[in-house]
Amino acid sequence: MKDVNNFKVDPTSIAETDNKNLRTRDPVFPEQDITLSCPDNPLGNVDWKFQGEIIQQSSRYVFLLERRSLVVKNVTIKDNGAMPSIENCFSDAYDCLRIKCVIILTFRNETQPKNFNEMGKVVGPATLTDFVIKLTNATRANFVDVVQSQATVSTIVEMLNEIAVISQNTLLDEVVLTNFLNIVDVISSESAKPVWVGLNSNAASQGDSSQLLNSIENVIKAISDTNFNITSPSNSFLFKKVTTSVDYRDVLRLNSTAEIFIPDITSTHKNITITAVAFSSLGNVLPARNRTDNLNETENVINGLIVIVNTSKPINKIELSFEKRSNTVARNNNSVILGNPQCAFWEFNLFNRTGGWDSTGCEVIRINGNVTCRCNHTTSFSILMSPYAPDDLSLAVITYVGVAISIASLVVCLFIEMIIWKEISRNSTSYLRHVCLVNIALSLLIADICFIIAAAIAKPGEDYNINSCSAVVFFTHFFYLALFFWMMVSALLLLYRTIMVFSQISTSLMMAIAFIVGYGAPLLISVITVASTSGSQAYVTQNGTCWLNWDISRNLLAFVIPALVIVAVNIVVIIIVVVKMLRGRVGESNRGEKNVLVVILRSVAILTPLFGITWGLGLGIVIEPKALALHYLFTIFNSLQGFLILVLGLLMEKKVRETLKARFTRLTGSRASYSLEANTHSSSSNRTTLTDVFNTILRRGRNARANINSSNSHESFLNA
Repeated sequence: MKDVNNFKVDPTSIAETDNKNLRTRDPVFPEQDITLSCPDNPLGNVDWKFQGEIIQQSSRYVFLLERRSLVVKNVTIKDNGAMPSIENCFSDAYDCLRIKCVIILTFRNETQPKNFNEMGKVVGPATLTDFVIKLTNATRANFVDVVQSQATVSTIVEMLNEIAVISQNTLLDEVVLTNFLNIVDVISSESAKPVWVGLNSNAASQGDSSQLLNSIENVIKAISDTNFNITSPSNSFLFKKVTTSVDYRDVLRLNSTAEIFIPDITSTHKNITITAVAFSSLGNVLPARNRTDNLNETENVINGLIVIVNTSKPINKIELSFEKRSNTVARNNNSVILGNPQCAFWEFNLFNRTGGWDSTGCEVIRINGNVTCRCNHTTSFSILMSPYAPDDLSLAVITYVGVAISIASLVVCLFIEMIIWKEISRNSTSYLRHVCLVNIALSLLIADICFIIAAAIAKPGEDYNINSCSAVVFFTHFFYLALFFWMMVSALLLLYRTIMVFSQISTSLMMAIAFIVGYGAPLLISVITVASTSGSQAYVTQNGTCWLNWDISRNLLAFVIPALVIVAVNIVVIIIVVVKMLRGRVGESNRGEKNVLVVILRSVAILTPLFGITWGLGLGIVIEPKALALHYLFTIFNSLQGFLILVLGLLMEKKVRETLKARFTRLTGSRASYSLEANTHSSSSNRTTLTDVFNTILRRGRNARANINSSNSHESFLNA
């Protein structure tokens, strides 16, 4: 047909097999039947597989000659791939490798590896070396075809797994290991990356990557006691085996580096054999999903060498320092900064035994150009990094400048409270409000100071004293919790004054309850948190930030849960108060309605920093970590919370301003024509203040006039 002039033939529509020993070399046309046959006299029963699944007799698949031949009806492009027959071994003398008769049926112009069918033989310990050498030669000779075929790569993985099974009953020498790793080098190369993307997304082959890593680990365990080193010609893997009686430290250098440090060997006075293998290309094979990801969805990337460590004796501490391969990753044609490094190991049992990365037992202890991890076990390690963790210098600047302003504002706030305390504490409402305000300011001030100290102790990339960090974290945790609980006390007090207008609890009882809740509950939570992880080094993080641990103990929940619950309670309180105010103003004129709106907006503005509502933005960050705007809003509002408390919670109160003005006038020696009491009386004669309205309610009790409602008491609390 190709010879006919002006007749075009699409070369992708016709293909032929290259294995002449299996059947006649005929062209394969779509919708045609094709017969696949294995060599004569197979050893044992024959099973046929396609894409890893055993083929059953059906209208499309017909077995002949005791299953030695397979007829595939109506061949289509969907039949692309490998159809291996598996012949079971009869040998009882030694473990044997199931031989495979592999036929690649393809509708692309590919060259089928010709050498694989030459390896159809029984393999045991005696013939393993020869088999591995032949497999290496065949893999290298057909490199281009191997790295483009999912079926071929999957079949080689099965072969390597069988080699690993045989190796458990024999010691392997340097020749076998070198050839084994060279095979891994081919199927994990950059050229094979698209093939592994397909295998890892296919339900039938999702476990192939994990199976390959498991085979590598098993072969490494079977290496003889001889110490030796191997480096691949392509610089994609490095093998080291050494026996030592002193603490072990070594650097594995490929296209990036990984340093291994195993302490506490010297103190045992015993020899220990350490085997370490580093791969620069195995990241093309293993998906970056971790325990918290979905099976086929992750934002993580593997950003370092993959290192396998095996020791002849159990160890409970190992440190690995990984050089970051990149600081950015491409996303949607943009370069995105990588952050949030995670020390992880490959857990074979995750995702229904298809495997995934897990951080249990590992934590980040230092971050600079390298990421240093500490783990309590040995296995296959690497680091994962996320492209959406903000690593923005401007956020850091905003944080520290905001906290500095907040600290200064809180000092001024407490100083003003000392000056005006006598005047503003003459009635119970004002007294209770300012007690809450003082404790909120004091708690936030100490918490911010602890935050600065923690930042000074734990600098990224530098060692720091864990005990000092733990002490600072305890007080930071306690005072931030005290801040939230005092904000809740203030909110509940407002709610009580709003709803229970004609009821009154003694001031001393209210204060007792407030201090028990404000400081007792945070102290209890903080003590339980530190006690539950004492001695395990899991109380604080060790990744360059001095704060509650998350990766191991989940201690951070001891702050997050109470804080979010209190924010939710305070939001409900604000809603109830606003509703009460609106109901109390029903039927007023348009001008009155405008005044109500102003009062409501003013009230919400005052209550937002006082009740910690802005901390609720943290929940938005958890839900949508990519939203950089949320990170900026969260940082700006919460780092400046002390400033907002000073301005909105204190200086906006009219009585505070009048008292400060009177104090300032006296200090400057001015002869004022009015006293504070006269000024208050004058203001009252022209316009009744909200405080006066509320005090009137308290004095009259049940005999109060019906037109005085609970909205007045809310406004009185805000302006007391």
